Amino acid sequence: MRDIFSKSWKKELAGLRISEDLKKYTTFKIGGPADYFFTAKSKKDIIKAVGVAQDLKLPYYILGGGSNVLVADSGFRGLVIQIANQELECRGREIHCGAGLTLGALIQKSLNQGLAGLEDLSGIPGTVGGAIYGNAGAFGHFIGEKVKTVWVLDPKHSQVKVYTQKECQFGYRESVFKRNHNIILDADFVFEPAPDKKRILKKIERAQAVRARHPYKNCAGSVFKNIPFHGYARLSWLRQIFRQSRGLQSEGSSEKQGERFLKNVPSECVQYGEIKAACLIEKLGLKNKMMGGAAISEQHANFIVNKREAKAKDVLDLIDLVRKKVYKKYRIVLETEIQFVGF
Repeated sequence: MRDIFSKSWKKELAGLRISEDLKKYTTFKIGGPADYFFTAKSKKDIIKAVGVAQDLKLPYYILGGGSNVLVADSGFRGLVIQIANQELECRGREIHCGAGLTLGALIQKSLNQGLAGLEDLSGIPGTVGGAIYGNAGAFGHFIGEKVKTVWVLDPKHSQVKVYTQKECQFGYRESVFKRNHNIILDADFVFEPAPDKKRILKKIERAQAVRARHPYKNCAGSVFKNIPFHGYARLSWLRQIFRQSRGLQSEGSSEKQGERFLKNVPSECVQYGEIKAACLIEKLGLKNKMMGGAAISEQHANFIVNKREAKAKDVLDLIDLVRKKVYKKYRIVLETEIQFVGF
């Protein structure tokens, strides 16, 4: 591989690494090398690295904590920028932090300050930036609920912009940043005073007990999104599956027709206003299903585990198998949560 970085660019990006193995930076422990790899320890570093990549017309990828990521076996042809700015500052009920801070560190800081609001997310891996990007959540609560302001880099216009909570357009596992590709730099959160410490601790214990039942090594977290299943989301889904099954375009009474498919969805798979993907997969008897070196976890059916030096292809094959079987049985099209890098 030709090194396109001049000495001046390398000086700008101190610590730049060439042909860096990405396995060690992802929780899946899968994938090939990045042509170039840079750890950005400050907001200034992030902006500078993106600018260098643009000047060199070099593809780049923003990497957080490495969870919810599957890297191609061939790696990434370009510059991977690891976000590692971890500033943390309390201002009364507000906390300001860098995108590279771990979500766990933010939650712990809030609790130390006698604040509450994100304890249901205890144990979720990854960084604050990644959590905002995908609106991480658990037990019906999401990080977007506590966001006040997000600072981003708009790489297209080389500008730092500020987003309010409303402008972030948070949805289920969604934010505007998935669509506009702005890069999250840091954020302000607003918490409420913790009225009952025992109650907060119980919520943390509940969250940690659930996480303890999840695989914690060589996996990328939940592979598939749960299906929102209340209010308008329910009607939209019923109409969608009916049209997919019958090829009809008019809505009419399609939600009534779609109700027929609900008979195939076990009632225990509907929790917190969602159809749980893990439950559907488990009901199909797919736990422990293995392809190559990757397997559907015995502990939690919405996790794929790297058991024996798995390749990215093994994971993709399992994902394809699960999606086909779930659709055949339930008429549900599962969407993936994980990001695919280098494909």
